[in-house]
Amino acid sequence: MWQAIANLFRRDGVLRPLEQAAVRLTGYSILGRMITWNEGVPYVDSLMLRSVGAKSGDLRDAVLFYVPDGDSWVIIGSVGGRPKHPSWVHNLRANPHAWVFVDRGRYPVEAEFLEGGERDRLWAAGAEVWPPYVQYAERAQPRTIEVIRLNRSG
Repeated sequence: MWQAIANLFRRDGVLRPLEQAAVRLTGYSILGRMITWNEGVPYVDSLMLRSVGAKSGDLRDAVLFYVPDGDSWVIIGSVGGRPKHPSWVHNLRANPHAWVFVDRGRYPVEAEFLEGGERDRLWAAGAEVWPPYVQYAERAQPRTIEVIRLNRSG
């Protein structure tokens, strides 16, 4: 039933704005709840990333699962294991200064692309809360899925 409602809203072009408004105002992702419910895992916290478009310079919003890491948030550029990185990864590479809407707050952040042991540690933390990341990594081969820490900035 939820999938039918989501498909109706998606077709009418209102799903994304409704989801973004819900995350900004309540800190809760309706789609995230539906997705985790379908996978049989507990709700995964979500944030809305607002980045600057790499080519357009326009503000771009994306609702994403995250893992807290101290005062920072870690996001994973899996895009379901597709062969290309999601557009927000390209946006953050071009301009690492962005904003997050999380827990009803808005914070300026700077993206840090993780490598080595730190990447491995936070990849494991992400896969613990969202187990499908493991299958996404296999599906994405030979692409390496990006793990990005969003650090609060001035």
